[in-house]
Amino acid sequence: MASMAIGVSFSIISGIGGGGDGVNQVATASRTTLKLNQKYTQTESTCRFLGMKKYRGSGAIRTVSKAVVDGEEMSRRNLRVGLICGGPSAERGISLNSARSVLDHIQGNGISVSCYYIDPDLKAFAISSAQLYSNTPADFDFKLESLAQGFSSLSGLAEHLVSAVDIVFPVIHGRFGEDGGIQELLESHNIPFVGTGSRECRRAFDKYEASLVLRDYGFMTVPNYLVQGTDVDESEIAQWFTDNQLDLNMGKVVVKPAKAGSSIGVKVAFGVKDSVKKAIELIREGIDDRVVVEVFIEDAYEFTAIVLDVGSGSVCHPVVLMPTEVLSQLISGPRLHELYEYWTSETLAAVFYTK
Repeated sequence: MASMAIGVSFSIISGIGGGGDGVNQVATASRTTLKLNQKYTQTESTCRFLGMKKYRGSGAIRTVSKAVVDGEEMSRRNLRVGLICGGPSAERGISLNSARSVLDHIQGNGISVSCYYIDPDLKAFAISSAQLYSNTPADFDFKLESLAQGFSSLSGLAEHLVSAVDIVFPVIHGRFGEDGGIQELLESHNIPFVGTGSRECRRAFDKYEASLVLRDYGFMTVPNYLVQGTDVDESEIAQWFTDNQLDLNMGKVVVKPAKAGSSIGVKVAFGVKDSVKKAIELIREGIDDRVVVEVFIEDAYEFTAIVLDVGSGSVCHPVVLMPTEVLSQLISGPRLHELYEYWTSETLAAVFYTK
């Protein structure tokens, strides 16, 4: 869920670092507005910066800041926020829940929110805040034709946002939301938005590429192997098992799509043949054409931490917020391979708390 808030998530486990998801939250203030450093103009305000995001769009570097402001600018009009939810991934329903939560917490107090929805076919719609509270994704889609204003294309949506909002708050989960898709669209039209830029999102969303980047920066990462396509060389994977001291028949590994949100498609496998079988299944199901096989870490602790860049201009100043431990609590005894299927399995409950 990296793109729904300012920051990135890291997982820290005892001995070796692994991947995980967390719900990132952005602190809000009762009186907020924008300060934009644009290509040719600059709005000056006396303010205390709460958070900052820098990105490159349309050939210019623009800075988007959340600030507390005293003066005439605050009294002239509300801050106009565009809330974008939905998307093509299996996490669309979670995205709707996120959008409702964001709307509940930021609407009012000098902020007006316009809601937008992108359906599984990447068609964009302007929707009412009331429609956002439809019960299910299926119910939501059913009402689109009669209640929503459609756009001819995603570019049409972006052109509308240029004049309709001051800043976009994207809450699309998974594909097109966390992989840099919506961010690239907004950047191409020079539209300010909350969250990480498209380039960083693309690298972080790909589990295999992210592990390589982290390794290059000196972080300890879980040993992994990349399967590409269904023509798999079992001897290469067998050598990887041997190199990592895993039993060829019963060595325990995690098999997961390189690019899919949350725990979608994540499976536990035992041995080389089972790993290859489950990797090919994921590819044939169309979840991803690249699959990561990763050593299973026993008795681990998982944490998520939000990193904010509160620097100014070209100066980067990262600040890490309080880490949160993520726990999976077993309510009954699921089979081992069900451990990571907690979005659909009724036998698990995720418990989140901060120590």
